[in-house]
Amino acid sequence: MERQYKYSFEDKIKAAKDYISVTRSCRQICLDLGIKYGNTRGGVVRNWAKLYQAFGESIFMDKPHNKSYSADLKLSAVEEYLTGGLYG
Repeated sequence: MERQYKYSFEDKIKAAKDYISVTRSCRQICLDLGIKYGNTRGGVVRNWAKLYQAFGESIFMDKPHNKSYSADLKLSAVEEYLTGGLYG
């Protein structure tokens, strides 16, 4: 199953660009995206802007997480462990 992200790649890039270029305030960006501004004071948007400046758009591309393994691979790993193949 693929990980679902709350904010799209495009949303993050637009928010970062707008924040950096001062097109919209951090508060306005948060309101537009439905991010709570109160306690964090737009920390999410500021973080996106820092990441964008440091690494460019590629930082927001989906990366594979939570690699899933087949039942056969899991079974062979357990069997190998039990027979002392890895730790014996």
